[in-house]
Amino acid sequence: MKDDYTKALAKAERELSDLETEIAALVQRKAQLEQTISNLRSLTGVKQEERSLSDSIRLVLKATDKYLSTQQVVEKLGAFTKDVNPVSVSTILSRLAKDKEAVAGSTEGGRNGYMWRENVINRLAGKKDKA
Repeated sequence: MKDDYTKALAKAERELSDLETEIAALVQRKAQLEQTISNLRSLTGVKQEERSLSDSIRLVLKATDKYLSTQQVVEKLGAFTKDVNPVSVSTILSRLAKDKEAVAGSTEGGRNGYMWRENVINRLAGKKDKA
C-alpha cells in the first residue's frame, strides 16, 4: 500500500513540475505577444494604454529567456516607450532584483544583466530534466 502512495506522490510531483514549466513558457509567450502588439500599435498609430516604466521593464524581462544588460533593456523599451533614461532603467532593474522579481547574472557577452525570476527557474528546470 505504501508503494502505491509513493508512486502517486512521485507522479503528482512530476505533473506539478511539468505544469510549472508550461506556465512559465506561457507567461513568456504572453509577454512576447504583448511586446509585438505594442510595437505594431506604435507603428500603425493605434492608441495604446499607458504602462509605467517598471511594468514595461517587467514585460521586456518576461519576454526573453536570456540575461539582458541595461542597454539591451533600454533598446527593447525604445519600441514602445519614448525617452527612456538608462539610469532609471538601471535603478528599476536593481530594485526588481532586490525584490526577487528578477535575477542578476551575466549576459552572453559577459556583461551584468538581468532575467525574470520565473524564466531563470524554468531554464534551470530544463537543464535539470536534460541531465
